[in-house]
Amino acid sequence: MHSSDVQQSLDQKLLQLLVASVKDYAIFMIDPQGYIMSWNQGAERTKGYTEEEAIGRHISIFYTPEDQVKGAPMHNLALALKHGSHESEGWRVRKDGSKFWADVVFTPLYDDNHKHIGFAKVTRDITERKQEEDRKLAANVSSRKQAEESLIRSEANLRSVFENTDVAILLMDSDLRIMAFNQNAYNFCLDKNNKELKIGDSAYNAFRKARESINKNIHKQVLNGETISYEASYIPTEGPVEWYEVKWFGVRNKDKIVGVIITIKDITVRKQLEIDRDKITTDLVQRNKDLEQFAYIVSHNLRAPVANIVGLSNMLSTLDPDEQERASICESIATAIHNLDNVVVDLNTILQVDGQVIEQPEPVSLQQLVREVEIGIGDLIRDSHATLLCDFEAIDTLTMRKGYLHSIFHNLIVNGIKYRRDNAAPVIKISSRIANGNIVIIFKDNGKGIDLSTHSSRLFGLYQRFDTSVDGKGMGLFMVKTQVETLGGTIEVESKLNQGTKFLIEFPMEKSDV
Repeated sequence: MHSSDVQQSLDQKLLQLLVASVKDYAIFMIDPQGYIMSWNQGAERTKGYTEEEAIGRHISIFYTPEDQVKGAPMHNLALALKHGSHESEGWRVRKDGSKFWADVVFTPLYDDNHKHIGFAKVTRDITERKQEEDRKLAANVSSRKQAEESLIRSEANLRSVFENTDVAILLMDSDLRIMAFNQNAYNFCLDKNNKELKIGDSAYNAFRKARESINKNIHKQVLNGETISYEASYIPTEGPVEWYEVKWFGVRNKDKIVGVIITIKDITVRKQLEIDRDKITTDLVQRNKDLEQFAYIVSHNLRAPVANIVGLSNMLSTLDPDEQERASICESIATAIHNLDNVVVDLNTILQVDGQVIEQPEPVSLQQLVREVEIGIGDLIRDSHATLLCDFEAIDTLTMRKGYLHSIFHNLIVNGIKYRRDNAAPVIKISSRIANGNIVIIFKDNGKGIDLSTHSSRLFGLYQRFDTSVDGKGMGLFMVKTQVETLGGTIEVESKLNQGTKFLIEFPMEKSDV
């Protein structure tokens, strides 16, 4: 047998296995007289007959008595033979006598000599859809019905089942060599990955290089019998983020995985609703935290300077101090007002986090972000002889609110320089990695370090300072944690005295490419 014949036989075998495993469509072959020759799982599920019960029976058993009297079964075959294909809808009967509304397509089959050898019949139970359409027709929305019908319309041969679906389907052998694909899959890879699918090529040629290690791991899991499902996003040049549900599953021949199928379904509308719902929940939680923090600031940090101002004002109004004492009281009032102003400024800075919610996510290069921070604090870097070392080979671009990310990088880099050891020039290493499907950004310095056994519980608190030899207000780490959590991430710290500090920021990899 020639290699092309072997290839054709393998393609046909895999397609037959695919059809046999389809559960939403009843797909079977009938001879020219209407007797059943083959039967898939979807047919058993839809019709109620097992393969043994169905093979050799006439298709008239699925028709209502009224349709049988009218000769509908053979009439449908005649129309299909005349026009090349025939599609109809109507009531059909299951083995237990119950009826369902079916969408049925007949397509004639021919051998290589163009001899008519039978028909392919595809049946789908659309009872729920039909009932919904009837309700919508009553509400004068027939245009929706036509749109839904156009989406599910298909040809009746094996290839048409493969093609006429809103799902992109890629069929491969166990080594991920491409055996077949539908037009949706071809268009998807071309539009999203700028890759052209070709029969016989490795599927890895169609995947993005950045996902190669992830896809290899998924491939191993599928060969072990697992079904892998995940959601992924694609960010077009223009327009909103698109979301897809991706599934990998194996094609079995008895107990052996002989092929792999990837399906990709557009779930942008559903995902956007979920994102909007989660955002509302997150915003409510964050606002509650903000109110608690605001209450804390008002009760603890505003109270003291206001009390001082009130007390000193009373002294001025009730006493008759001399000029020197009056000057001292005025100086104290000025100090209290200055402290009050500082608290108000800090409070405004914290509340500005909410004000930046309108900032839209955008692709941000970490390397470029570090460069922008370096320019902004150039004098501090030069005066301290600081060195910044970056390694973003694992991942360099994040799609996030740039203002938040810039503030996080700025605060952690400045902290690494400010809290340096006296006998060592500051060295700050910033890197990225992928761990457990998440993005991790690491800031590591060689500075003084922090005694976490004493200060860990208060490390990210407002106005918390553990080294008074360096100027500061205890706002930096509080703002870093607030902004990281607003971006949906988490932050952890590892540190020892005189051995430096490491901050690990972790973001969910929601913006990964398909």
